[in-house]
Amino acid sequence: RDDFYYAPIRPFYTAAWPTPGESVWTDVYRFKTGNVVGLDAAVTYQDPDDNRLRGVISISFGLRRISEYLASIRPPAEGLLFILDKAGNLIAASDPNVLADTFESETEAELLSLAEVDNPLLQTVNQALKDNTVVLTELTEMAEFSQFDTVTEERYYIAISPLGRLDWTIGSVTPEDVFLAAVNRNQRRLLL
Repeated sequence: RDDFYYAPIRPFYTAAWPTPGESVWTDVYRFKTGNVVGLDAAVTYQDPDDNRLRGVISISFGLRRISEYLASIRPPAEGLLFILDKAGNLIAASDPNVLADTFESETEAELLSLAEVDNPLLQTVNQALKDNTVVLTELTEMAEFSQFDTVTEERYYIAISPLGRLDWTIGSVTPEDVFLAAVNRNQRRLLL
């Protein structure tokens, strides 16, 4: 067959095999089946009778599915959720259309840097990270910013936090009037 699939040469297998019993994650790559861009979580399988390595068990996550999950968490009117890798490339966003060209690839998987993404909210995030000289690889706890966007003439609340094992950063960008709506409502109640 032209599309011969041999698991031992795939990224998930080669990442897990040298570290028996440990969970590993691959870098983002183009899956052999369907040209979908994503990553895998994988772990070796050892025979319980003789403890010999028998193979690798893997779960694949397409970037589109991660973005669709983020979209289910936050409605567009409330802003945008996003995930960046340590180099500042966009992994996922709660607006799946932001990464439409990245989700399926005929060649190599190429992630867009935050600066290259054509989305006003993410450009506001990009500017906030520049203005506050944020280095994602040095981020150890949640950081929060208030950023005025001269194009939309709105102020945005931005929060970013390291995600953990994958060296990813998760963040949100919310129009300040949406962010402060609950605070203002509570203040009015207190005044009454």
